[in-house]
Amino acid sequence: MNLKKQILCLIVVSGCIHTCCLFASPQKTGFFFDLLWSGSWERGKNVINRIDLKLGVPGPGLIFRGQLVDRRPGPSSDSATPPLTVLGAGLYHTGTGSRILYGNIDEIGLAARLKNVWTRGPPLQMNHSLSAGDLATAPLGTKQPGLFLYLGSPRWGPVRVFSSVYVEHDLDQLYITGMDYYFSEKTWLKIEGLYTEQMLDARIPASWFSEQPWLPERTSRLYGGSINFNHTFWGISGDAAYSETFAFGTGWYGGVSFRLGNKPWRFQAGGDMIRGAFVDRGGKDPDEGIRIGAQFEAWEKAGSYFKINGSVQGPGSGEHLSKSKILVSYYFSVPKQVVVWPSRISFSVERNISDSSDPESTAKAGLGLYLGPVLATSGFSIHGNNDDNRKALPWVTDFTDFTEWTELSFSEELQYRIKAWTFRVKFAYLIEEKKTGKVGSYNFQVYSSIYGKWGRLSGTLNFDKFPDIWTYTVSWQLKHTFQFENNQKPCGKQRGMLVL
Repeated sequence: MNLKKQILCLIVVSGCIHTCCLFASPQKTGFFFDLLWSGSWERGKNVINRIDLKLGVPGPGLIFRGQLVDRRPGPSSDSATPPLTVLGAGLYHTGTGSRILYGNIDEIGLAARLKNVWTRGPPLQMNHSLSAGDLATAPLGTKQPGLFLYLGSPRWGPVRVFSSVYVEHDLDQLYITGMDYYFSEKTWLKIEGLYTEQMLDARIPASWFSEQPWLPERTSRLYGGSINFNHTFWGISGDAAYSETFAFGTGWYGGVSFRLGNKPWRFQAGGDMIRGAFVDRGGKDPDEGIRIGAQFEAWEKAGSYFKINGSVQGPGSGEHLSKSKILVSYYFSVPKQVVVWPSRISFSVERNISDSSDPESTAKAGLGLYLGPVLATSGFSIHGNNDDNRKALPWVTDFTDFTEWTELSFSEELQYRIKAWTFRVKFAYLIEEKKTGKVGSYNFQVYSSIYGKWGRLSGTLNFDKFPDIWTYTVSWQLKHTFQFENNQKPCGKQRGMLVL
């Protein structure tokens, strides 16, 4: 897409958004101006700043946004990371969600789910978010500015349609279109389709005997689709994608999930699979495999919360599993008068035998207690391996995996909070297996923060070897909203940043 076509597309979408503003419900709020300045600085490392400005216009419900994100080495820094400054701008319509964005873009929804598939968790129905995009709030050196155009219609009876195009820095386009159909206020259906074409870099093996052959620069096309059927008490969703890549082959990805319940309990389960020479949204070719996950949650009237989730993964059906993980946690209700009372308990076991020469097992446990006004949190972790155990399921794994442990850690954290002030100290001790034997090290942290209507200010002192090796980090978030009613002077009303 050349520059003239990009400008023409921008004009067309701008006109469409303006048309949507005319038919959408008018906004009753007055003008507002949001100012946000956030950042952090770690001693000897980078200084990161973000300035975000938003101007809200009533009537059509438009929000104009400008953003600056900057990262550069701080005073006396030895960081080799080059400075990075990213400018972003956006125009939003609050009634339909339509937007025009330029800058570093965070993709949300189907495009994100098809990027780096195995690094994400199993597909669960509640994580099946709609496709959209917004300005990234962190300085990402691996991304370049792009243009994102999203157009959503008002609701016409039971139907709402939407479409988007994302033009990346290398001029590869991502197209998504779809529709919502509302059977009732509690039951609705969402259907989406995706297409993108990208140019993959040449793949050069590290040696003559590499398992991966040399491949030239080549074109890859990705077709995807998604369906999400929701009711208050149940839901079902699925993703499917097919890729064809020159000089590499074709492959596909599929995933499905369902949900039962809402509150006071909810159960979800899902699975996904990759077959063939599939190339994902990030231009990677993940290994073939199959993965299944499930999660159960329960809420009580007193405010307590229970969750158990787990997943298993393997190279394919009929073959031995290679990865598994299970996590159990329970959060107790907060008593009105605290003397000694549990806060939370958690336990997890994870096993990875994908590398047959070095199977790994990790177990973690956590406990939180209220000791008067102080919240005490303890953590324990152990990492080991057992070459004789080739089973991936955590309930098959016995604790002989940890008789020859390679890493052991313990931590204790105390937190005291009074109104807008929080003070926290943490001590951690780690023992690692190295060539010279087991070596111990400790870490001590002191954290304090204060927040209010104006924002938040916090600082951390981190000691690796007291008093010789230490560092500090300062972070801040300052915000203010100027609210105008009926074109009058600012009324001084404070509120949080508008989530778009």
